[in-house]
Amino acid sequence: MKLVYPEKYKSFQRWLLFSIWMMYISSGLLLVAFHWKGIIDFPRIEPCEQFRREEEILHVLQRFKTGLPRAEERKLAWLILQESRKYAQDYRLILAIIKTESSFKHRAISPKGAKGLMQIRPHVGQAIARDIDIGWEGDETLFNPHLNVKMGLYYLSRLLLRFGDLKVALTAYNFGPSFVHKRLKTKRKLPAKYSRKVLKAYREFSQPSRGT
Repeated sequence: MKLVYPEKYKSFQRWLLFSIWMMYISSGLLLVAFHWKGIIDFPRIEPCEQFRREEEILHVLQRFKTGLPRAEERKLAWLILQESRKYAQDYRLILAIIKTESSFKHRAISPKGAKGLMQIRPHVGQAIARDIDIGWEGDETLFNPHLNVKMGLYYLSRLLLRFGDLKVALTAYNFGPSFVHKRLKTKRKLPAKYSRKVLKAYREFSQPSRGT
């Protein structure tokens, strides 16, 4: 049986829809007015600046023998920029860590068994993969440059949250958080060679005439 609504109900329905539409328009105008007055600010999307930074990262990658095709290097440049934004880190710091750890060789292996661009040990990588919901396939996960960077940046961000200091976090990245925690607890001096090396590369990448 077809329902027939009274005209009064139809009028109310039209009025309700019109009111919602007017509220939507008014809220939009109010946001624009607040933005114009400087009360609130909208996040700015600057495609030209993003492209410039991607090209800067790509230029760095192409200076080294990554072992990746050019198309993959371009994808990696985009990923490094996106992941650095995700964790509110300077992409040039990430480049400095990668340079220090692996010299940008995506299949690099350290004497201690750390693997990939950001030199992650398998037991650490497996725990990180579980935390950020990455399928774990052993060494191949670590040798995947995109996944390795995602895991490395996540790991660095956790260390920064834990220790609250970049130099200490970098030392923990290299020596392990347990080592650093014990040193701090017993008030012993932390080794500084690794953090100095990373920060030196960071300064170089921050100078366009030398780092790009």
